[in-house]
Amino acid sequence: MSRHLRLLRECGLVEDERHPDDSRVRLYHLRTFVVGEVLVWDPPIRLVFEFRAAKFEADEVTEVEITFQVEDQGTRVTVEHRVWESIGSGHPARHGMFGLAFRHLMGSWWGNLLLALQQHEGSS
Repeated sequence: MSRHLRLLRECGLVEDERHPDDSRVRLYHLRTFVVGEVLVWDPPIRLVFEFRAAKFEADEVTEVEITFQVEDQGTRVTVEHRVWESIGSGHPARHGMFGLAFRHLMGSWWGNLLLALQQHEGSS
């Protein structure tokens, strides 16, 4: 298991279920629903996975790509959460926000998660 996936598990953000017959991994949020499956796993550079919020229907899915780039003083982690156009404008996951306001909301949410991971990493 990669260090990054281990950190997500240790922080309680995801649980994973490995399928012995192939390389698929399902990610669970607090064991209450399937968040999605890993689409691309290219350690230590890139992770792409499906992302479903708790209120998503079975056919509603977004996609998250996380890249890791080594820099002089650490690792730059970049998160791109995309395919939101497939989620309707009135969907509860949008919290009544659109365009720039919604992008800021999602950016803050991911930023807070990454900050929590950074703090967790610093404490271990």
